Amino acid sequence: MVRNFWMTNNVGAEYSLLSSRAFLYAPEGLGFTKAYEAISFGTSEVVTEEQLNLSDVSGEILFRGETSADTYNEYSNFTNFIRETPVTLHYMPPNLAESFGAEVVITNLEKTEIDAEDGLLHCPISMHMTTHW
Repeated sequence: MVRNFWMTNNVGAEYSLLSSRAFLYAPEGLGFTKAYEAISFGTSEVVTEEQLNLSDVSGEILFRGETSADTYNEYSNFTNFIRETPVTLHYMPPNLAESFGAEVVITNLEKTEIDAEDGLLHCPISMHMTTHW
């Protein structure tokens, strides 16, 4: 079993990021960071406040089609999909039966040319989480 990513948008549509047409490759930022305040007492601390930081998730979406036109059409399908905000990124790790979801803002989606070696359109993406998993 492999991890699974997909998105849903404001109109209830779903876009798979684990398909032969679009695949989220090398995702980063799936964990969390936390800020805290503490009071020191000699060699120990007492935590007085904790706050989860909202993370940025990034990776590369690999688009593929039967023809070059199909590949670029799939990129267009994705950009049309993410226009219907808010967008939620869903993540299901292979060791769980339930998924996590977080609303995201797409902060960067690059568009490249189709790679001559692998025939894929490599598009780096960055998303800022506006809610936690």
